Amino acid sequence: MLQGFFAMDDFAPGTYDGLVVDAEELDDDALSIEIALTSGPRKGDVVRVRGPRGTRDALSILGLPVTLDVREDGIRVAIEGD
Repeated sequence: MLQGFFAMDDFAPGTYDGLVVDAEELDDDALSIEIALTSGPRKGDVVRVRGPRGTRDALSILGLPVTLDVREDGIRVAIEGD
């Protein structure tokens, strides 16, 4: 599982399920990930998060399920498929 903390505003604390619909590797060794939410009050929204690349590349995470754990200090993103 790839995990990292990401900052996002205007997101209620809680757990959200989603699918990776787009991902891009950035110059600063980070990933930009677009996630279509599949549960919770924001179901259907597409959100973008940015975080450390880790050991995964952008292509390898496309279409994978994710869980967003929204907290006061940011969002923990867990990408399944390892």
